[in-house]
Amino acid sequence: MEYKVISTDDHLQEAPDTWTARMSKAKWGDNIPHVERDADGMDNWYIYGEPRNQLGGPGTVMGAMPDRTVNAKNFDEMPKECYVPSERLKAMQRDGVDVHTFFGNIAGIASNTFTNPDWPADFRLDCITALPRSVHHPGQPAPLGCGSGRAGNEPRYQNGNEWH
Repeated sequence: MEYKVISTDDHLQEAPDTWTARMSKAKWGDNIPHVERDADGMDNWYIYGEPRNQLGGPGTVMGAMPDRTVNAKNFDEMPKECYVPSERLKAMQRDGVDVHTFFGNIAGIASNTFTNPDWPADFRLDCITALPRSVHHPGQPAPLGCGSGRAGNEPRYQNGNEWH
């Protein structure tokens, strides 16, 4: 395949269920990275029980907002192309981008968010491997590329229950 435009430094906002759908609720409980909406309507990420806010919203997505000086304060305000892979593919086609590599806004470059030595190693690995599985499914073409994580048949979780 011939590629004309390859974007090599893209941000991808993780969807609210990136980790909750792929990590064991029985094993990790509320330590799993997840989103909670506060009384002011702001979506906030929590990782291992601690808040992790991104410039007053669930992620830094000003580049996709109609007004690029304003960040989305919750996922309802955020364009789906920021966090839904099929919508991201449509945006790439619209913009003439054939392939891109990315890092997650919450996971960080090379999933550095999950390198905290105070967290159990298996928790960190579960977090790191969830991101690539959230945007690519084995046997399907993947114009979205993620450098963090590992390939394989790791179990996935839906509503805290293991499924493959």
